[in-house]
Amino acid sequence: MFYNQPLAIRFGTEFLRHVDQVDHLEPYWDSLDIAVAWVRASGMEYLSDRLANFLRNGGHVSVIVGIDIQNTTREGLQALLDLESHGHCETFVYHNEASGVFHPKLYLFRNDEEARLIVGSNNITQSGLYVNVEAGLQIDTTVDAASVKVVVASPIF
Repeated sequence: MFYNQPLAIRFGTEFLRHVDQVDHLEPYWDSLDIAVAWVRASGMEYLSDRLANFLRNGGHVSVIVGIDIQNTTREGLQALLDLESHGHCETFVYHNEASGVFHPKLYLFRNDEEARLIVGSNNITQSGLYVNVEAGLQIDTTVDAASVKVVVASPIF
């Protein structure tokens, strides 16, 4: 699937649909790995409750977020940290004191057999999830596919 926001699909709406996806009354995805440049309270306001529910239902969440160029807010980062009280959630901060900015936007959903990798331009901000002109590509594959193994083995994760 190709995300073409705001012209066709709002990434935030689709992301929440993936988080909420169930199969026979059980959560469909077991884990979610995220690597984004920025997280803000404005984005977490949309995601926090649904991610907390995902965690309470046994899901695992791991987030790596950049803090360079002062776009990640303290409140957004705190909202991520607050998710840890709902289940298995890890938050990592990436800061580069040398040159270069941590700037990926990767979302990887997995269960025992399948994976959904979304690579795009969407940060966890209100603008990145719903407002900005953004694009992303969703790849559905098996959990042992080369594309998934490369992402999981990368230094980002």
